[in-house]
Formats: sequence, structure tokens, C-alpha cells
Amino acid sequence: MFKIKNLFLGSAILLLLCLSIETNPPRAKESYESLGVFTDVLSIVENNYVDEEKVKPEELIYGAIKGVLSELDDPYTRFMPPKKYEETQVQTKGEFGGIGIEITLREEVLTIVAPIDDTPGYKAGLKAGDKITEIEGKSTKGITLEEAVDKLRGPKGSPVTFVISREEEEPFPVTIIRDIIEIKSVKGEMINEEIAYLRIASFSEHTARELDRILKELLKENKVKSLVLDLRNNPGGLLISAFEVSDKFLQEGVVVSTKGRIAHQNREYRARKQEDDFDLPLVVLINNGSASGAEIVAGAIKDTGRGVLLGTKSFGKGSVQTIYPLSDNSGIALTTAKYFTPSGICIHEKGIMPQIVVEPRKFTKEEIEQFKKLNEGKLIKGFVDKHNPYTEEDLDKFLKELSDKEINLEKTIIKSRVDRELRIANNEKEPLFDLEIDNQLKRAVELLVALPVFSRSH
Repeated sequence: MFKIKNLFLGSAILLLLCLSIETNPPRAKESYESLGVFTDVLSIVENNYVDEEKVKPEELIYGAIKGVLSELDDPYTRFMPPKKYEETQVQTKGEFGGIGIEITLREEVLTIVAPIDDTPGYKAGLKAGDKITEIEGKSTKGITLEEAVDKLRGPKGSPVTFVISREEEEPFPVTIIRDIIEIKSVKGEMINEEIAYLRIASFSEHTARELDRILKELLKENKVKSLVLDLRNNPGGLLISAFEVSDKFLQEGVVVSTKGRIAHQNREYRARKQEDDFDLPLVVLINNGSASGAEIVAGAIKDTGRGVLLGTKSFGKGSVQTIYPLSDNSGIALTTAKYFTPSGICIHEKGIMPQIVVEPRKFTKEEIEQFKKLNEGKLIKGFVDKHNPYTEEDLDKFLKELSDKEINLEKTIIKSRVDRELRIANNEKEPLFDLEIDNQLKRAVELLVALPVFSRSH
């Protein structure tokens, strides 16, 4: 039996769904004749093209494959060289071999954003703000993020040595044994005493399990009476993962169905009643960055009346891609089916319209400039560097240094952004939401607060 992997391609990333099918049907005679023409062209180019340096067989073959797929005129069908194919597998599985840190380039210096809880990097005492100056004896000056990730990732059980530069300390070497690191696709915390907030960034193999664990922890520790599920800017992922998440909130009926040319692509995914289903009042946030798997969940919630969609129209990506691995560890993603919501609607290139349309807050040109000044100005830089708390007097003094036009932004919003930067600088958990700025989330909270009152009055 020939194994393949099936995925949804969102607006930004590729993710997979495992399937099995029988061997491909035999090629028609015409296909073999055309392949003969192709090999003739390849031979002529290799032997006669004037610039021999450009005649690299692998690049020519890869270019030919891209040409074949481009003829399908489908933006979601694509060729993936080995590196891209490997990265796609990491995104889909939601795990990789590494040390468990988030990194970025700050002022062109490789810097740790934060260690991930319960990973080798966390247990080794790495801190937010630590600078990595060397990896395996080589300077990181001029390194790209992609190069740094390649050097720090590796098989479970393998060591990696790098040098840490930390404020008020001499640079010191650290050797860490890599382990399997899970990519967290779900985050959650309480908005207030009764409303929980969950954000799903993408749909990988572990997403439904993460959702279940986080929500049960919130339910255990708080008197949760309702829930906001944030799918904004979620580009999709595994079809089966999106189904599993939907199944946590639905007890029966079709969640999603797929239809393609091959029989096994035509199937229905049906919800089943479970003891640990979540039956809380639900508002789902979507926007034009919500695609593919995110639209499966949103479509199921809307069509079944299980909750309310709030925000703006979703992206409109309703096709299914199948990943076919190739012999050199590259692969192709081929569109093989389309999916349909419970009511039988194909949302491809149409999107899903929420029941309550709330546009995101529009910032003026002056407000945008204000944010830039905050991020680059001495208030943020000074306090982040020193990790010290600030006072209202400090904030007022900073505002007075700006012109009247520049302080068009409300002080509460400025304070909120400063709070966020200071929490990150002090190695505290970054807040998941900001009600002062996020008017869509604020409206969702208002709706959930009003639901009990509305129910009693009708």
C-alpha cells in the first residue's frame, strides 16, 4: 500500500493529514510518449547549453516539476524541495528535535525571546533577553534566523553547545541535550472571573489534545460560564485536527464533508457525543486571515447554531491538498478535493460571513507613528533594558515631550502597550489579549456578559 499525507493549505502555511490509498493508476500511453520528448529536451540542454554552470540536473528537474504544477493554475498546488518538505512535516506534526527556545534578531543580535516551559532550554536556566553569540564555536554575527534554527534543531539526544551573553555577567558556554519539542498551537487564560479565552494558532496533530487540557484546567480552577474561541489569523492545518476541535463542541451531525475524484476522498466527518464535550456558551472570532481548518470549525459552529461567529468574513479556502512524498525527500502538494460545511456549502473563494460583523479598530496615521515612537523611544527602551517598573509620572513626562498631534492616542492604550513590553522584559508570560485595543474581543465579551440577561428576559 502506498502512503500519502493529506493537508489543508491556509493563507500562510502548509499542514498535513495522514491517509492511505492504493497505488496510482497506470499512466496512459500518451504520457510515456510525452516523457520521451521531455528526456530529449533535458539531454539537449545538458549537452549543448552555452553556460555549463547553469546546467545542473537537479535544478532542471525541479524547474520542470514546478512548470507542470503551474499549468494547473491552482495556487495551492506546489512543489516542495527537501528543506521545505521537512519544514512542512514539522509544522504538521507540531513537534521537532530541539532545545525549546523562541529566538529573534534584536539589533542584528541573536536573542532569546523566551524559553518554552519544561524543555531542555528552560531547565538549563536560559532567560528572555539572553544573547547567543556563538553556536558550535562559530560566531552568530550576521546569522539569519533560518540558519540559527537549523543549527539549534537536531535529533533527540544529540548535544548542542553555544555561548550566552547576559547582562552584568561574563559570556559563558552552555551545552544542552536536545529533546522532542512540541509546538504549542493553543493558548488560554481567563478574561474575567467567568469568561475563558482560547486562541488556536493553527491545527496540528496535538491541537485537540492541547485544547482539551487547557480548557479543563481553566474549568477546574475557575467558575467558567462562557468561552471565546479566537481563530483570527489562523491559516488552517490538519483537516482531522479541525474536525477533532469541532467535535469538542458538537454532539452529533456532520461537521465537514469532502468530495474529490477518487472514492476515498468522498467522506463525511460526523460529531459524536462524548462525556467531556464542552457545552459552554460560545463566541468564535474570525477575520480574513482565518482559513482552511479554521473555516471548518467556524462553518460547523455557524451551521449548527452551536455558537456565534463575530468579526469579519473569513479567507475562503475550501480545498484539500494531498502531500505526495518523492524519492529524494522532496514532495508535492496537490489539490485533490473540496470540503463542505454541514449545510453543504463550499466556501472556496467565498469565505464565511459572521453573524455579527465587527471591523477591527482602525488606527490613524498619527496613532501608528505613536506606536513606532513607543517601540523605538527611550521610555520603552530604557525600561526594557533595566527591567524596572515605571510610574504614571514617567508616562506623563514622556507624553509631554510629544506634540499635540502625536498624542492623539488614548493614554490607556499607550499604557497597555508599555505594560506588555515590561511584562515580556521581566520574563513574565506575555498577555494573550488586550481589551483596550482589541474591539472585536471586547464586543465578544459584552455579548457573553449579556447572554444570561437576554435569556432571562425571553
